[in-house]
Amino acid sequence: MRNKLYLGLALCLSIAACGERDVEVDDDTQTSADFAYAESSFSQVIPAVNNIGIDEEGVDKQGVLGTCATVTVSTLSGIFPRVMTVDYGAGCTDEDGRTRSGQLIITYGSAWLSDSSNVSVEMIDYHINGVLHEGQISLLKKSNSSGDMEVVSNISGGKIHTANGIIQYESIKTTEWLAGATTVDTSDDILKTYGNANGVNREGVSYASVIVQPLYQELSCDYISAGVVDLSPAGKETRSTYFGDQTCDDKATVTIGNLSFEITLQ
Repeated sequence: MRNKLYLGLALCLSIAACGERDVEVDDDTQTSADFAYAESSFSQVIPAVNNIGIDEEGVDKQGVLGTCATVTVSTLSGIFPRVMTVDYGAGCTDEDGRTRSGQLIITYGSAWLSDSSNVSVEMIDYHINGVLHEGQISLLKKSNSSGDMEVVSNISGGKIHTANGIIQYESIKTTEWLAGATTVDTSDDILKTYGNANGVNREGVSYASVIVQPLYQELSCDYISAGVVDLSPAGKETRSTYFGDQTCDDKATVTIGNLSFEITLQ
């Protein structure tokens, strides 16, 4: 009996307190914050491609985005492929209030206004608000059954070099224009996006994600304003990120099990 008593006491001490085990709380919201940052940053390139390509020849320089960049046009052979160099130089403030530098090299395989167009985008020393972005983007433009424009995007090798770590991001998504597809003013663009992504957050944690309710972004707003994404960081349970009710703000809610946390979007 005495030996059993000592054994029980030793077990109690090994777990810090009998009946009160320390439980590690999963409060990792970094993955959700980094996903939202990458999703918003890389998605901005898609309406830029649309607005540059609205003119079938792709040379409507006065109408391109109202952008501060210098846009030049060249052809590799004949009329297409047509290459647009969007050059922000050492840095300028664009119409959305963000400062950009470097270049976007956009190659149109055919006229953007055609029923189906393939486009590739390369980022050359491309910075947004001083933060280096890298990656390749391929786009396929098409129309859905309602006649609205859709763009299927494939982002590979995406990296955002933040001050405290690199965010890696890759995705295959479909973006549908709810408004603004035929104008060169990005402020009237309203986008609905769905699909999947994976990456590594700035702390080195890999994750996979799926958009379970479409993401909405009005380009007059700096942030994703609605939608739900489920993210699964390696070794942790899936958490749900709720972006709101289409109100423009920098907040989102991350739910992990029975716990909820508010995060601030970048």
